[in-house]
Amino acid sequence: MSKYNVTSTEKYAEAISDLKHQFKLRFSDFKANETYFNLFSIPFSLPVEDVPENMQIEIIDLQNNKVLKEKYNYVELSIFYSKYINTETYPNLRNNALRMMSLFGSIYTCEHIF
Repeated sequence: MSKYNVTSTEKYAEAISDLKHQFKLRFSDFKANETYFNLFSIPFSLPVEDVPENMQIEIIDLQNNKVLKEKYNYVELSIFYSKYINTETYPNLRNNALRMMSLFGSIYTCEHIF
């Protein structure tokens, strides 16, 4: 008699298969959102032509704002977006920041920051 229970093995194989599928989905999400991650994490270094058209004016304005660039260099990203990027001036950049941070699944962080 086998020391392994076939039912248990099938259950684990199914769970591993599902996990593999979920990883594939998550990493394809990352690849599909690469431009938006870059826009979030390196907004002052990103070439304007790499930015979606609806955000280009905002990124040009941001990249030419010396005060915001200084703040960006000295504070954490979460603080930078919550404290210095306002919805009136940078609605698309702020929404992108919220979206990027929410992809990591921390509701507390998003609520705390925004």
